Amino acid sequence: MNKKSIAYQSIFGEYHKDEDRITAALLQILRIGGPELMNAVFDDFDISFDAEVNSQVKGETKSRPDGELRANYHLFIESKIQKWSATKHNITQLTNHISLAQKEGANLLYITVDERTPTEIANHPDVYWTNWQEVVTRLKNFKSDFNNDVMAFLASQFEMLIDNVVFSKNDGYTKKNRVIIVGGHFAEDVACKYHFYSCQPNRKFLDASYIAFYHQKRIKYVFKIKRIHDVESLEEVKNLLHNNYVLTDGDKEPHTFFELENAEELPQVVEHKQPGPFVQRQRYTSIEKLRKAICTDDL
Repeated sequence: MNKKSIAYQSIFGEYHKDEDRITAALLQILRIGGPELMNAVFDDFDISFDAEVNSQVKGETKSRPDGELRANYHLFIESKIQKWSATKHNITQLTNHISLAQKEGANLLYITVDERTPTEIANHPDVYWTNWQEVVTRLKNFKSDFNNDVMAFLASQFEMLIDNVVFSKNDGYTKKNRVIIVGGHFAEDVACKYHFYSCQPNRKFLDASYIAFYHQKRIKYVFKIKRIHDVESLEEVKNLLHNNYVLTDGDKEPHTFFELENAEELPQVVEHKQPGPFVQRQRYTSIEKLRKAICTDDL
């Protein structure tokens, strides 16, 4: 039994590093989708029968690619969730991966967040490259004759993971124009009436000046953030709330507390037309995009 086979790992990921979690999730989806999906995602490779799919493959050349497909076609995959830079680590790793691929008679594929092929990778014509946006697009566009609803759900979940872990950290926004998007019908109602949002303590957010709420497959309002701070209980900040807000038992526990300005109604309701939820924990966009958006695809 090959413990590196992706079949023996949870689809939700067993790795602590974001890069490893994302690679494992992609490999799981490829395994489930089979050769048909693999060919749709990697159209340069003619994978004609079920592939063995492995993660964290250690070679004999000090090389440890993030993933591997073994079928009639042998492919090593290295993934990056930060923009490529020509560091000593990256160059050495690339050299070692190339040596491993040559020794194994395999091909090497890099997946990065860059918009175009990094120069150091492009200098090696035997190394293939794509980016996460293209992978997500191909997964979403994939139509299967078998269990298409399941594949669409997995694709939407993977897109959400990529948005939260990769794109949000490389979104090009600043605190001044970044919008946090979180889910919750009751959260939006409380924000409109009482001008605050609270969530579990120590939840990590990128610096942002705005917050918006997604529910019922739409985004209708955006709020300017006055201040964010941790509190032991909402009772501590009751003077900031309207008198008719009734504290519950849950409100008496620690929270991360957002003080908000009045709701700004968007020029048009931003609808979500894709299968699956748009957000689970949080996503990010810019205030300019949100004010112009017609649907969530515009974000």
